[in-house]
Amino acid sequence: MIQTYKPSNRVSLIGLIGLALTVLSGGVALGIGAGYISRYVWVILLFPLIVGGVAGGMLAFMIKRLHLRNPGVALFAGLLMGTLCFGAFHSIEYMEFRSEMVAAVIKEDPASEPAQIESFIDFSLQEETGSSGIIGYFKLMAREGISLRIGKGNAKLALHGTLAWIYWAIEFLIFIAFPALVALNGADEPYCEQCRRWYGEEAYLGSVQLANTENFLALLQSGASGGAATLLGGASIELPRASVYLRSCRQPGLHASHLSVTKQSLSGKGETYSEPLLSGLISPQIASELRRTNTQPAEGVAGMAQTG
Repeated sequence: MIQTYKPSNRVSLIGLIGLALTVLSGGVALGIGAGYISRYVWVILLFPLIVGGVAGGMLAFMIKRLHLRNPGVALFAGLLMGTLCFGAFHSIEYMEFRSEMVAAVIKEDPASEPAQIESFIDFSLQEETGSSGIIGYFKLMAREGISLRIGKGNAKLALHGTLAWIYWAIEFLIFIAFPALVALNGADEPYCEQCRRWYGEEAYLGSVQLANTENFLALLQSGASGGAATLLGGASIELPRASVYLRSCRQPGLHASHLSVTKQSLSGKGETYSEPLLSGLISPQIASELRRTNTQPAEGVAGMAQTG
């Protein structure tokens, strides 16, 4: 009998604090760093992917370390961190714009007070765009056009009006997508609540001929592990086939293990690709029955190294 794995949605107070600190400090630091790098080199869309990937990696690491099993919290953290990256990144450009405006005003009137200059800048943005602050800056840049450097050379791509807004929207989505998806997947990973540890890496148990796959899955669902085990073969079974993997906790003889079955086929280009068929928790007894058939060498990632 296979039970669908569902995260417990548990997260400790220390975990929330640690995650919040990572999101706030990491998001701002990455955005500011990317903002300064963009002054010298910036590959459009690629660099936001890199920044988003780094943010996602930071969140994934903290989610594992803090034992966070709440996908909703993880998703929100990823969206917030990506938003902070995007905001901090463009705040560098905005501050440079204001610095240039301050320098221009002082050049015209050296006796101007700093507070008067700041008020004048906001007033000018309000008059020109209908908004002050960074919103007014975005509107002004969209109207005047933004120049995007392509690589390290002098090649630039100029965008005006709606195209500028579309580019910023795509850039924002890239900034938030990677951290959000990586964090969501991390918190959704199988976790043993009894051991209080994440399940280990996948161990290859064997493969099933494609013709027997439907029967194999039915036997597993009904709890007839002995019958299912007799259908398991080794990696020598030709493609297409169904391959079976197991993830266990520190005490596999006492607690449930996580089973996954994937269909492996060859593409038209001769490349192997996988399609998930079934996954869930199985009892220690069923896991033991299936393990006894595992006499073949590991395929892909093997072992049960414990993380957590």
